[in-house]
Amino acid sequence: TVLPFALESFMFWMLFAIPVALLAGEGISILSKIPKDKMAAAAIISALVIGIFLTSGYQKYAVNTALWGPGGWIGPMPGELNGLMWLKQYTPENAKVFVFGFGSFTAGIDRYSCEWCPEVVEFRKNLTKRSDDEVYTWLKKEKYDYVMVSGYYAQEKGLNETAIQFNSLASDGRLKPVYQFSYEGQPGLPVIFRVS
Repeated sequence: TVLPFALESFMFWMLFAIPVALLAGEGISILSKIPKDKMAAAAIISALVIGIFLTSGYQKYAVNTALWGPGGWIGPMPGELNGLMWLKQYTPENAKVFVFGFGSFTAGIDRYSCEWCPEVVEFRKNLTKRSDDEVYTWLKKEKYDYVMVSGYYAQEKGLNETAIQFNSLASDGRLKPVYQFSYEGQPGLPVIFRVS
């Protein structure tokens, strides 16, 4: 882009609204001066106001007055926030944590996960299709301390396949379970493992 900011960024649209609002005001002023009759000018301005309200006014009101739950979109999956809070409370600060699911949340709890590093980006490609040995070898090579298996990962891979994969890694001692969320008395996700 030739502009100092990208067109798709939030900043562009915020700044673009200023000249649009000025031009719209100037346009309304010009339109209201065209008819000599004050009733016609009032009708034009009323039509513009009604048109603006019908095309964007209600939608803007609905979004700006909607109730947004805490945690944004992390909330719908039971236990995700509980697992992250367990990591924050019971693991050392800056512990290296790999999340099978959305890993970017670990930065918010002072745990390290380099989600933008090329090796992590490459490993996340086809993550659900990787073998146990491949997963463990990569975790050891990258020196991860903990692994969190997210409900989002289980949705993508399948609950049974996820259970088989991580039970296998835990049964031979490569991963040691340290936390499991329980929901309504039933074991659930997330599960957190320490890498042995």
